[in-house]
Amino acid sequence: MVLYEGPGQPSVRRAQNIGFIYNWEDAVSPIVDYVETLPFVEKTKIALLGNSLGGFLAARAAAFEKRLAAVILIDGIYDLYTGIATLVGPEVMNFEKAGDEEDFNEAIRKLMEKSANLRFLMNQFSWAFMMTFYQVMQHLMKMTLRGLEDRTTCPVFIAGAENDIFDKLDQPGQVKNALGDNAFLRRFTVQEGAEAHSHAGAISFLNQIILSWLRKQLGTEELLTPNGANGRELNGASTA
Repeated sequence: MVLYEGPGQPSVRRAQNIGFIYNWEDAVSPIVDYVETLPFVEKTKIALLGNSLGGFLAARAAAFEKRLAAVILIDGIYDLYTGIATLVGPEVMNFEKAGDEEDFNEAIRKLMEKSANLRFLMNQFSWAFMMTFYQVMQHLMKMTLRGLEDRTTCPVFIAGAENDIFDKLDQPGQVKNALGDNAFLRRFTVQEGAEAHSHAGAISFLNQIILSWLRKQLGTEELLTPNGANGRELNGASTA
């Protein structure tokens, strides 16, 4: 496994003062160049995993970087702007649509006083993107898979978390619908204890299912669950 940080992520943002970019293939392709030089890497079996916002970033990169053998999205995000706009609400978004930056920023600050989720998201976005709240929303418009649906050719694992805000908007399902037969959607539930954002508290369970799927995609072994049953039946996975 190779871990990396790209623009906007902690060490790059702090040490190099570089904010997030929407065109994540510009970060991933040089990393694939490097990974291909490593002696323990099989070039035809490079997979990319994206966590949290990486659920969009990795999907975006896969639309352009054709050397990837598989992609894992934890969790799938189809359109980041729509997700955040829904959380903010139409009244405040009217300021953004009207181009009223000052009133939008002030309205967001008032909402943040009432919502811990929104306070974390907008403060994190502002810091990581190095932008005002209004500028962040403008940038988020570019963070969508719309128009890229036919570009991804490798298999994609899409996770969804029952209590995550993006799952409630069925964004993992939208990613599945956009990618079609290339995509495999697995929704994680409260009953499994894996319903939180990025499946916090159930990482071992999540990894078990992902690695089983990945082994099948890379041709190393059949997809088996701990009891030897078919993965789709036991794990409740869905391709619909």
